[in-house]
Amino acid sequence: MAVDDALVRSSPATAVLRVYGWRRPTISLGFHQKLAELDLDKCRRAGVDVVRRPTGGRAIFHSDEVTYSVAIPRHHELHELPALEIYNRISSALVAGLRLLNIEPNLHRTASVGDSANYTSEFACFARSAEFEVQVDCRKLVGSAQRRFKAGLLQHGSIMLSDDHLRLMDFISAGSACMTRSSEFLQESTISLEALLNRIVSYDEVVACLQLGFKNTLGVRFEGTPLRDKELQLVNGLEPKYSNPGRSHS
Repeated sequence: MAVDDALVRSSPATAVLRVYGWRRPTISLGFHQKLAELDLDKCRRAGVDVVRRPTGGRAIFHSDEVTYSVAIPRHHELHELPALEIYNRISSALVAGLRLLNIEPNLHRTASVGDSANYTSEFACFARSAEFEVQVDCRKLVGSAQRRFKAGLLQHGSIMLSDDHLRLMDFISAGSACMTRSSEFLQESTISLEALLNRIVSYDEVVACLQLGFKNTLGVRFEGTPLRDKELQLVNGLEPKYSNPGRSHS
């Protein structure tokens, strides 16, 4: 999470696509979400880490997935576009890449991102679709979130390889009003690549498809580069506020 934030704040020379996985199962909370909604004792006993995200929304269980982020600096031409148009372009690239796996995802259109009061009442971020979310057969395959910083824009999201994301509901605090409703809705409204293809889908396979999807859709050229010293320094400074879920973002 700190790296995603740092990539925007460092004002890179061009837009950056980052893909990554998770070493341990982790729940990320939206930057305004209350920590009390989680049963932290259950998380500790199960070896599940808890972090905050630089973006809003509700909780996400990260485990068997490909996580992507796109950092767009303020001076980039894409930054001048409306937020939903940026969502559209990035999601279209995701769709193009995922279609290389012989599935037929599409862009789901509903209420504008973050506009629904019901969205804030749902514990699970995947339990609701924002405009231009990637779905298959009306079930969400990719969950994304977006935020503008002074230095640029960040969009990141999760592509579910298996159904591990459903484990989120095991860690909700007892007595939570949304527990039963969200658990049922999460199962009904989401789907993984493994469920779609009836086979195990590897991280590397998906990453290769995503790279082609972005290249073919947006006409970009990739240059694989490590984090710069400036970015590493920012990561070190930002890491505490993301690894300490009791804090909110600023």
